[in-house]
Amino acid sequence: MYHLNHTKLSNMLYSMTHYTHIISGQTHYGTFSDYLDARNILNCTLETGLTPAPVKNSMYKKIYKTNKDVLVAVAKMYL
Repeated sequence: MYHLNHTKLSNMLYSMTHYTHIISGQTHYGTFSDYLDARNILNCTLETGLTPAPVKNSMYKKIYKTNKDVLVAVAKMYL
């Protein structure tokens, strides 16, 4: 899980997924995260596969199970 700082968002996502926190540097590559960071919008990038793309079909069930409730939980943070 890539993000700039430990935040309520990154900590909540960690509690759900147990993905390793990786603090991103200030290097700008023109990514969507760079766009959000420049506007002070909290964001995290979840890297879900254990290997580089393409993700093996056998991994999808575990990835889905780990992440199925993430979107709803993030939305509830902003209600």
